[in-house]
Amino acid sequence: MSRIDSNRAAYESWPIEMQEAVHSGRAIPGMTPEMVEMALGKPTQVDSRSAKDGIEEIWVYKRSSAQMPSILRNANIGIGTSIGGVGVGTSVPMGGGRGGRGGSRAPAESEDQEIVFKNGVVTRGTG
Repeated sequence: MSRIDSNRAAYESWPIEMQEAVHSGRAIPGMTPEMVEMALGKPTQVDSRSAKDGIEEIWVYKRSSAQMPSILRNANIGIGTSIGGVGVGTSVPMGGGRGGRGGSRAPAESEDQEIVFKNGVVTRGTG
């Protein structure tokens, strides 16, 4: 919201579908770099590549920097006690890695996100 508040005049001049995407933190086709930056912030990295119909600019948002170190993703914290050789305790998983229920994966939101621009507008975004 602070990114929207800091440039409210521009935000309010955009079509409603762009305003909704910015407000919900998404990048959709047709957005300008200004709109994407207001929705998602500054990219972690900017790359370019040649495509069959010209140059594409790719904004990369790395999510891994806000996560726990990989060594902790599958760790558990255990608390327990024992009396006379019998132990009682509990364990709580810390990370979003593979768990005991069917080998579930970490949520997709932990993956890097790429926004592709062509001629100054998004051609592929976050939906």
